[in-house]
Amino acid sequence: MASVEDVLASMAEPNREEEELCFVIDKDFRLISVPERGTVLGVEGDKDVNLVRFRMPRYYRGTDLSDFAIEVHYDNAEGERGIAPTSDKTVSEDAVRFTWVVGKDVVSSKGTVRFTVYCVKKDADGTIEQAFGTTIGTGTSLEGLGGDEN
Repeated sequence: MASVEDVLASMAEPNREEEELCFVIDKDFRLISVPERGTVLGVEGDKDVNLVRFRMPRYYRGTDLSDFAIEVHYDNAEGERGIAPTSDKTVSEDAVRFTWVVGKDVVSSKGTVRFTVYCVKKDADGTIEQAFGTTIGTGTSLEGLGGDEN
């Protein structure tokens, strides 16, 4: 376990790359690789301040996922299920990157948060034509004293 001095020293490091905290989705098994420093999704009472960045392959078995809408489906520590939109989607030749802004409902109580990434392609009528989901990833909501305000 890191000492207080180690943690403080790491906070002061210049040019720390945010990319380190990118959650990576495996192209074969659709596993979500959560970096060690990324396991904390927030503290009870947080609202829209924590960003989770994802990177996944653009193609899955010949299907181009770049045109799919991307959501995060989650169960908070109390087992309450929700769906969160993602933002900042960018597409490169071989990858799709996007961001999940962790909402208040996700970290409303302390404990383990389970989540999946769900990508859908719908027709003009809103009917799902294709869908792609991941396995379950986990993160933690830490105990805090905030959260009673709207």
